[in-house]
Amino acid sequence: MNTSAEEASFTYKPFVDALTAMCIVGRDADYHVQNPNWIYTKRSYLRNLFKHWEIENADTLKENIKHSITIGQRKEFEDISCILSSLSEDGRLKYIESETGDANRKYKLTIVNQYLGRMPSGGIAAVDYTWTVFKCCAGLKMDYLTEEEKWSNIGEVIQIVKSNYSNWKDYLVSFTVGSAFNSINRNSDYISENKAVLTKLFVSHSSPLRQAHLGS
Repeated sequence: MNTSAEEASFTYKPFVDALTAMCIVGRDADYHVQNPNWIYTKRSYLRNLFKHWEIENADTLKENIKHSITIGQRKEFEDISCILSSLSEDGRLKYIESETGDANRKYKLTIVNQYLGRMPSGGIAAVDYTWTVFKCCAGLKMDYLTEEEKWSNIGEVIQIVKSNYSNWKDYLVSFTVGSAFNSINRNSDYISENKAVLTKLFVSHSSPLRQAHLGS
C-alpha cells in the first residue's frame, strides 16, 4: 500500500466499518460488527453477490460503482414518489391496485407509498452509498480493483455521505427503507425483522457508528 492509500485507509476506515456493518443482518450481524473484515474472506459469498449484481469483471464493477454513485436505486424510488405524491390517498391505492402485470413494480409502489412524505432528504440514497463501499472492499478482494482505486471510490462516497447526512438516524432510515425497496424476495417486513439488529447498531456503545462522525 502506497502512502496515499495508507492515508485514505486511516481517514476512511471508521466509515467503512460503520457502513458495511449495515450490510450484514441476521445471525451473523453481531459477529460482523466486531470483525468487519470477516465477510471479505468469504470469496464464494462475494462471488455470488457479484453474480446477482451482474458484475463479471473489473470493467463491469467500475460501471456498477459509477452508476450507484451518480444514479443508483434512489432514482427509481424518487420517480415513483413523484407519481404517487401527485395523487390523492385513494388515487394512490387505486393506482397501486391497477398494477397487475408486474409484481415487483407493484411491491415497490407499495413500499414508496408506505413511506411517502416520511423520508429524510435524499430518499433511499444511503442504500446506494452503503453498498458501493461494500462493493469497493469486495472488489479489492476479488482482484477487480487496486488498493488506490478502492480508496479513491470510497473517499468520493464518504464525502457525499458527510455532506448530505448530519446524523446516523436519518442515514439508517434511508438505508433500511432502501433495503426493503430493493428486497430480492419483495420482503416488506425487512425493517421489522431486522429492527433489533439495526437498533443495536444505533445505540450500542461498541457500535462502529460511534467512531465515524457525520456532517460537513
